[in-house]
Amino acid sequence: MGSYTYFACARIAGQWQNIGSVKSFSVSAQSTSTTPTTSTLSASSMPSGTLAGWQQVWAEDFTRDAPTGSFRAAYPSIGDYGDGSPDTSRNGCYNNGANVSAHDGMADIHLRTVDGCPSGGVLVANNWKAQTYGRYSIRYRADAATGYGAAFLLWPASDNWTEGEIDFPESSFTQKQYMAVFQPGAPGVVAYKNSTNASWQDWHTATMEWTPGLIVFLIDGAEVGRTTKGVPTTPFKWILQAATDGASKPAPSVQGHLLIDWMTYSRRA
Repeated sequence: MGSYTYFACARIAGQWQNIGSVKSFSVSAQSTSTTPTTSTLSASSMPSGTLAGWQQVWAEDFTRDAPTGSFRAAYPSIGDYGDGSPDTSRNGCYNNGANVSAHDGMADIHLRTVDGCPSGGVLVANNWKAQTYGRYSIRYRADAATGYGAAFLLWPASDNWTEGEIDFPESSFTQKQYMAVFQPGAPGVVAYKNSTNASWQDWHTATMEWTPGLIVFLIDGAEVGRTTKGVPTTPFKWILQAATDGASKPAPSVQGHLLIDWMTYSRRA
């Protein structure tokens, strides 16, 4: 922190001499706000159109501001589970009406206790529409809110777990992200799982490329996993779940934010 002065100089006849105008700049302390603003976002922009054999089906860049309580009306192409629905761990609930908003070009899921229930939110892409195979990309970051986490998953359109499941990224917000693929025909049996070095506290772009017989996982364009085991063959929908992580019930004082810069998915061209 402080003010600094600089100028151009050159060594002439063995002596340093000023050859430019004097300029100044100041450095201030970094903000400690718990809700990151546009200035903290990565410059990575949302892809559009056809990309290397993929045709975009749906995309959301969250350019419309939507205060808490108005997100559903502002973004009708994004579905959810309904306020008060129990989360996967049963330690908490989903509550989009109280927790989900949009500002500064991003969606914001506020993780916190509301009316005694540790709660988060859900974003269901393209209002529950499903497809077989596709490329799914999302840019995101989250605060290290102990007891909360997220799973971005592909889930059967039939809601029949025997068709399989693909999760990426997934984990508590205080842990590194991982991927998991569940075996079709054997609900709950993990066919493939792999960890990454990605932290939720950094901005990342996660991508799943699901094709016949193969799933490839990428973070920031670099492959972090792939599998030929457990690859589904039926239509799946894309769901982002943020709530309690199942390890323990979050303390009422704990809160944080999961921010989504953009999300998009494509079909094979």
